[in-house]
Amino acid sequence: MWYYGYPEIIHLDKGEQFLSKDFLDVFNDKEEKITCRFSFGERGYIDNIYIERFWRIYKYESLNLHDISTLRDVKEISQKWLDYYNKQRPHQSLKYKTPDEIYYENRDLPKNRRNVVPYMN
Repeated sequence: MWYYGYPEIIHLDKGEQFLSKDFLDVFNDKEEKITCRFSFGERGYIDNIYIERFWRIYKYESLNLHDISTLRDVKEISQKWLDYYNKQRPHQSLKYKTPDEIYYENRDLPKNRRNVVPYMN
């Protein structure tokens, strides 16, 4: 938390480990008067389908295609792939738009936040 700060809201499933006082206390600092809000999935295991699909795509379209020998390799490959995934890769579920197109569609954000970083070089 010291590097990125505390998140405003955290979405969790209702697993026992995420409901424990020890886990929840990590995101609440009484001394600094910081309290995070928690969102819990209502659909049980179905919530995980989307993130499981994301991780499968990530492994098959990115990690499995590279010879990785260091953590630095993983970080570089992952950053390039995430840029590609969000900015260039059309998604069928989004009517063949990219996640960035959907996210920025109705927002007045600087155009430099929309730069495309080529991944498939």
